Amino acid sequence: MSRKKWADPLDKLLSADNKISSINEYLSSTSSDTVVHSIPPSKILRWEGKDRPENELGNLDALAHSMKTVGQQVPCIVRPKNDHYELIVGECRWRAAIIADINLKAIICEIDDRTASIIQAVENEQRNDLSDYAKGMSYYRKIQRGILTQKDLIEVLNISKEQVTKLLSFSKIPKNVNEAIKDFRKVSARTSYEISRLSRKSMEHQEAIIYYADKIREGKLGSSSIIKLVDKRLSEGNYYKKQFYSKSGDILFTYKNENKKKSLHFSSKIINKL
Repeated sequence: MSRKKWADPLDKLLSADNKISSINEYLSSTSSDTVVHSIPPSKILRWEGKDRPENELGNLDALAHSMKTVGQQVPCIVRPKNDHYELIVGECRWRAAIIADINLKAIICEIDDRTASIIQAVENEQRNDLSDYAKGMSYYRKIQRGILTQKDLIEVLNISKEQVTKLLSFSKIPKNVNEAIKDFRKVSARTSYEISRLSRKSMEHQEAIIYYADKIREGKLGSSSIIKLVDKRLSEGNYYKKQFYSKSGDILFTYKNENKKKSLHFSSKIINKL
């Protein structure tokens, strides 16, 4: 028995007897009851649920030029918001319309946050230019806000529980590891899951991962490679780090043993006191 791909709220929105493969297919259809409006982009607000990273918006100038010369091929989806509209689908087109100083073609729908989130999730899964990181963090934030559940993602997106767990693992990577890698566009959900899993083992594992942060960021290390390299680095004993804290939780000093060179590093707070 195959798993149902569309959840009921989305079925209601699309009002279609035959399921479609993407939101764009629905928007591109020639249904007689679909009204496409021309709206000034200044009248459209970015829905707070839209969380696509700034560095994954693509070439907006090129899109703006295309929309101005050729026209907008696919309308966006917006919903009423007082005397404005909230953007649900089509952030790149909306931003490009602002750059090109042209009106935006959009379909106006009365939808709640959950339905809007489902639409966005479906749209995300249809995109090849969106990273696992962008998808995973978007799903995590909506789950945290109580808009979606992991069950929603599994049923609506027709992906396994294992894959949902891997996508959500980006949110579980420790802050120090996250800051070292910085850019996760080339990091797969599977790699993120292993980074998160290894990081939970010890601070030494985290430091070993940080050592390879540049290669991880560049997409040169996958999940299997990271496991092998981290295990090798720790087994060789060429790196060890331990931090010592005061009763109030402040770091007093850090002991390091790297390539058999031992050192103590006092925190700036202690140094200032000394």
